[in-house]
Amino acid sequence: MRFDQICTFVIMDAVFNLPNEPTIEFLRNHWNDDPATLLLQSDRYPDVDMAWVAQQVKGRKKAKEKIPSWYENGAIAYPISISMEQCSSEATAKYKADICSGSTLVDLTGGLGVDTAFMSKNFTDVTYVERNEELVALAWYNFSQLRLANINTENRDAIEVLYSEGEVDWLYIDPARRKENQQKAVLLSDCEPDILEHQARLLQKAKNVLIKLSPLFDITALSRLFPNAGEIHIVSVNNECKELLLRLDREEHISPQIICVNILKEGERQRFEFTLANEVKSGVSVAANPLAYLYEPNASIQKSGGFKSFAHQFGLEILHSNTRLYMSVNRIENFQGRSFIVESVFGFSKQELKASLSDIKKANITVRNFPLSVAELRKKLGLQDGGVVYLFAITLSSGKNALIRCRKDS
Repeated sequence: MRFDQICTFVIMDAVFNLPNEPTIEFLRNHWNDDPATLLLQSDRYPDVDMAWVAQQVKGRKKAKEKIPSWYENGAIAYPISISMEQCSSEATAKYKADICSGSTLVDLTGGLGVDTAFMSKNFTDVTYVERNEELVALAWYNFSQLRLANINTENRDAIEVLYSEGEVDWLYIDPARRKENQQKAVLLSDCEPDILEHQARLLQKAKNVLIKLSPLFDITALSRLFPNAGEIHIVSVNNECKELLLRLDREEHISPQIICVNILKEGERQRFEFTLANEVKSGVSVAANPLAYLYEPNASIQKSGGFKSFAHQFGLEILHSNTRLYMSVNRIENFQGRSFIVESVFGFSKQELKASLSDIKKANITVRNFPLSVAELRKKLGLQDGGVVYLFAITLSSGKNALIRCRKDS
C-alpha cells in the first residue's frame, strides 16, 4: 500500500476542499477501522474531520471487492456511498475497455470515473464530462494518481457537450436510472439524459456509441427502439446480471447480435452469442422425461431470452417451453451456468415424497414454471435451506408437476 501518497490529497484542497494535515495523518493510521466506530470518536479528535475519514475508509472497503486495483493504490480518494454504489465495477469496466478503442473518446456521464479510467487505455485523447463539481475534482485527482495523462476533465452538462461542435470516434453514456423521487426508472424516458430523444445526435457526434443501461430493460424492446444497435451485451459478474450495453453505429441493423457474458471470479468470461432473428427460427427438442443431467444457464443467458438458440447450439433438450431448464443424456463440459446430476424424479404423493426425501432435512430449492413459491414449497416439504441436495420443482412437457432431486456436478 502506498499510504505515504495520501499526503498528496492536499494538492486538491483549493478545488475539492480536502481536510487538514491532522485528518490525513489520522486516516493514514486508521484505514482498517470500522467507519461507524470512527464517527463515534469525533469528540476525542476535535482536529480531525472524522466524517471525511469515515467516508474514505468506507469507500476503500467497498473498493476492495468492486475496484481492487484502486484499493491497492493507497492514494485514491473516495466519494459518498451512493456514488460508490452506482459506479461500475472493475470487472465490467475492463469488459467495456475491450469493446471500445480508437483515437478519441468522450464519456458524457463520468461519475466517479471508473469506466473512463479503464477505457482510456485504448484511446489517445479522452474527455470525462460530469456536472457534479465535487465528482469532477475527485476524478481529476484520481486520474492523476493513476497516471492517466490522456484524460481531460470537464465540469459541464452532457447535453451541452453532445451538441457542441466536433466529431469523435466514441461516445460513452450511462444515463441516470433514478427519477426525482429516487425510485428506479423503468422507462427509458425516465432516465437522464433521455437517450431516445437525443439518439440521432449521438450518432451525428460519434461513429460509435456505447450506452450502459440497467438489466431491468427488455432486450427485444431495446432492439426495436434502437435500430442502429449492432450489438446488445448482457453482462453478469459471478452469475449476477449487472448491466446491459448497447453498441450503436451509423448503420441500421435488422437484428442485433446478442452477446451474453458472465465474468467469473478468476477473470474468465463465459460467452454465448445469438441473434433475435435466429431465435425465432430455431427449433428445440422437448424431453418426454427428465434425463441424466440437468442444466440451469447463467444469469445473462436467462436474461437474453435466447433459450432455443442456446439449446440448439449445445444439443440440449428442454423440459417445457416455459420451464427454461435443460437436460441431456451425456455430460456437457464447461457448461455456462450450473450443472447437476439427476438422482430421482418424483411426484407429490405422500408415498413418493417419503421415499425420496426421508433421508434429508435440508435442500436447496428452485421453482420454475411451478404454482408454489420457494417459501411455500419449503413449508410443504418441511425442509430447511442448505445442504448438498438440490430440488427443482418444475412442470414437465406433459403438464404434470414434479420434483427433480439432484446433486451438483463437480
